[in-house]
Amino acid sequence: MGGMPFFTLSENMKVRIFLQILLLSVLGAGLWWLFQQGPQGSSSAIQEGKTAPDFDLKDHEGHAVQLSQFRPKVVLLNFWATTCPPCVSEMASLEKLYQSFPRDEFEILGVSMDEEGWTPIEEFKKLHLVSFKIVLDAEFKVADLYSVDHIPQTYLIDQKGTVVEETLGAQDWSEAAVIQKIKNLIQKR
Repeated sequence: MGGMPFFTLSENMKVRIFLQILLLSVLGAGLWWLFQQGPQGSSSAIQEGKTAPDFDLKDHEGHAVQLSQFRPKVVLLNFWATTCPPCVSEMASLEKLYQSFPRDEFEILGVSMDEEGWTPIEEFKKLHLVSFKIVLDAEFKVADLYSVDHIPQTYLIDQKGTVVEETLGAQDWSEAAVIQKIKNLIQKR
């Protein structure tokens, strides 16, 4: 009993099945990508117009650093990690922004979420010539306080400690519009 298989597919049916599998694959990949990107709006419990929660973390020398100690300056609070390519890509522009303002008016505070501790951060700072203050949140206590679920995640905070803006993802922080926004906040003093 040889011969024909029980069921054969026509060329049309083969093409339709192939296209359906391809479509499902593309849809699946799209859904996976959307899930990885997270929400497009504010992902944070920290809302614009609300006071930024204070916290206490240590810098590389072991000194306690609180967000509130930077008042009455405008602060850019940046959550990042050395293992995050988008975080790395925006570091040069963050440093350029930091150098654009006097220290008595503006600060950048980097909150590193590197679980490996200070070694990769110090190597990173040397390689990328980062001079603004960095603190370590290896246990994600402050990240949890700010509901950080994707990095980089950045908050612009005015002199009174109020969140002016939340930014998700990497940015070019040295753009004229960003510099002007910070100048406007500084002038509101």
